[in-house]
Amino acid sequence: MRIKRYLRNSVEFTLRQAGYELAPLGVSAPKLSFIPFKKTLRSAQKLGISVGDYIDRTSNVPGATQQAIDQMQALGIFDRDFQRICEIGPGSGRYLEKIKQKCSSAYYEIYEIEPDWAQWLVETYHVTAQPCDGKSLSSTPSKSVDFVHAHKVFTCIPIMASFQYFNEMARVIKDEGIILFDIINENCLDHDTLEKWFQVGYFYPVMLARQFVIDYFQNLGVHLIGNFYSAIGPGKSEYLIFSSHKVWRDTAIEETMAIPNIGFENMRYPQKRYRFSIYLVECSCSS
Repeated sequence: MRIKRYLRNSVEFTLRQAGYELAPLGVSAPKLSFIPFKKTLRSAQKLGISVGDYIDRTSNVPGATQQAIDQMQALGIFDRDFQRICEIGPGSGRYLEKIKQKCSSAYYEIYEIEPDWAQWLVETYHVTAQPCDGKSLSSTPSKSVDFVHAHKVFTCIPIMASFQYFNEMARVIKDEGIILFDIINENCLDHDTLEKWFQVGYFYPVMLARQFVIDYFQNLGVHLIGNFYSAIGPGKSEYLIFSSHKVWRDTAIEETMAIPNIGFENMRYPQKRYRFSIYLVECSCSS
C-alpha cells in the first residue's frame, strides 16, 4: 500500500504540472495547483512577506532563488539590454519578481498553465500572459526574444513536453539571445542523493541526460556557453545556458581561465571582454 501511495502521488504531481488531476471515473473534479493559490497568498500576507519569499521559505531551500539570481548576475546575464523576455512556467513568480526588477524596461511575457497564478502575475507584475498549452510558445514569433528562461519546470514535467519546449525555445530566441533553464541530470543524482529523495517522500523529479540535452540544442543551432548548480528539494539541479551567438561560443571555448571556488563546481569564464561567455554546470522544482 505504501508503494502504491507513493506511485499515485508521483503521477498526480506530474499531471498537475500539465494542468490535470486524477479523479474517479465519471467525477468532474476541479483542477488543482501544485502551489495552492489562495492559501499561499493568505499565508504570505499573514507573515508580511512576498509570495516568492514565502514559497522559497516553505517549499524550497531558503535562499535558493536569490542564489540562482546572484549566479545569473555574476555571469553577466543582466548586463545585456533585453527588449523582450519570455518565461515558461513562472508559477508563483518568485523568479519573475527578481528578474523583472533587473530588467524593468523589457516586455515580459509568460506561459503559465495555472490560470489563477497567471492572472495574479499579470495584475501584480504587469506582464503579458500568453495562452498556454503545456508544450509550445505558439503566441511568440520566431527569433523575437532576447532571453527565454524557465526555473524548476523541466525538473518535473514529462520528458516529451520538455523537448517540445526546447524546440520552441530555440525557435523564438534571437541570434544574440540567451536560453537558460535547469534540469536534474546524472550529475545531480547519486546513491546518497536518491536516498534523501526517498526519505522526504518526493517522487516528482524527472532526470534528463545532460549530454543528450546539449547535443539536442546543438542540432538546433544553439550551443552551451555556461552553467551552474542550484538547490532543489534535498538535492540539486543544473542550470544550462545556451546561445547561438558565435562570438560568445568561441570565446567560452577558447579563452577561459579558472576562477576561485565560490560554492559552485566547474566554473570557468572568458579572460577577455565577453564577460558572459562562461562554461559551468547546475540544479532545482516548484516555482
